[in-house]
Amino acid sequence: MVKNVKTISALASGIVLMSSLTYAQARHIWTFEELTSKADCVLIGEVIDTQEKGRASHPELTPAYPSVEFDTTFTVQTVLKPCEGAAVGSTIHLKHYALDFAQIAQDVTSLGSLLNFSPRNTYLLFFRRSTAGVFEPVSGHTWPTMSVYPLVSPSER
Repeated sequence: MVKNVKTISALASGIVLMSSLTYAQARHIWTFEELTSKADCVLIGEVIDTQEKGRASHPELTPAYPSVEFDTTFTVQTVLKPCEGAAVGSTIHLKHYALDFAQIAQDVTSLGSLLNFSPRNTYLLFFRRSTAGVFEPVSGHTWPTMSVYPLVSPSER
């Protein structure tokens, strides 16, 4: 009887472990060379504002998890890899997503990263063009933080 209980316990633990692994997302570690080569634009931009655009399904996760779509507006300060619509002094828009945890089971973890911008902060940005005037992270919507790097001034170090 004890042997059967141990076997059943081990099987149950394995099933729980396997079911929790189905939610895990592997991530590619992008090099700056890869980001630059795949990006349409490489910019330094200052955040003006982030607006919630509404509810949507996450465009890259399967199953399609409920998400919130955001639009962050940047003022372009420096252009390191030029593209149409992104000149110094211009305004560009970044479309990005965050999982809507109010509608998702609380035990779901490791489904990517979340962009959290602070107004007036400056970032190094690796973007691809999506539609007219709208950009997306070159690393995709699941791991967008691989395309956005906060910059700090020497006085803030």
